[in-house]
Amino acid sequence: MSDPTPGSQDWLDLVEEDHHLWRGPRFGDYLLENLWADTESGHNVEKTVFVECRSQYRKDGPEHLKSLGETEFVASQAHLSEQDPNKATISGIVGNIDLKLGPELPELLDQHIEIAQGRFRGIRHAGARAEYPETLFIAGGAMEGLYSRD
Repeated sequence: MSDPTPGSQDWLDLVEEDHHLWRGPRFGDYLLENLWADTESGHNVEKTVFVECRSQYRKDGPEHLKSLGETEFVASQAHLSEQDPNKATISGIVGNIDLKLGPELPELLDQHIEIAQGRFRGIRHAGARAEYPETLFIAGGAMEGLYSRD
């Protein structure tokens, strides 16, 4: 038996886990209808929180504002999720902000909060890093020494 294709339903069915939302050729799309299929598979899930996964970043504009695209995308999916009271609602968003930004950080945080329309719950600055990221399916992309004391 061959391994399931990443992004296929067979691949998604291999594990139960936290959910992200994305569009993309690498894993296929995982959108609201996929989230609902998973949250209706035996549990009474009423609300869920999206945690950043570097999806749908803006392609244009200043680098430090590109993560706003993910919050825009998830806020639109969250709005759609609120249209059916019998299904799980995306009630919170945890976005990505580079905590090393400096003076641009407050502006970026304010924009995430505004775009999320009351759903923004926090930020995650992922610290996972792979020495050889090309060997991993999903590699950590943090800079070397991010958490060192030097």
